[in-house]
Amino acid sequence: MTPALEKANLKNLSELTFPGTAIKYGNFLSQIISFIIIAFALFLIVKAVNSFKRKEQAAAPAGPSSTDQLLIEIRDELKKGLNWQFKILIS
Repeated sequence: MTPALEKANLKNLSELTFPGTAIKYGNFLSQIISFIIIAFALFLIVKAVNSFKRKEQAAAPAGPSSTDQLLIEIRDELKKGLNWQFKILIS
């Protein structure tokens, strides 16, 4: 930014004005540049956090969770019980 300000004969960005008017756009331009820098930094932080989360998810065990395992056991027991009842009805 400093070389551009020196070309415009300015020491501070807030001194920028449209030629021949009193409209100062330097503060607005300064805030836009600050916003872009902060937004880019936050983007990089979020991207880094997401990449760490993906690595953690890849390392997770492939087997069913304890809740899923319990539901599978209940389902199997119900199947056994229904087969037993069905055999009694047929005989």
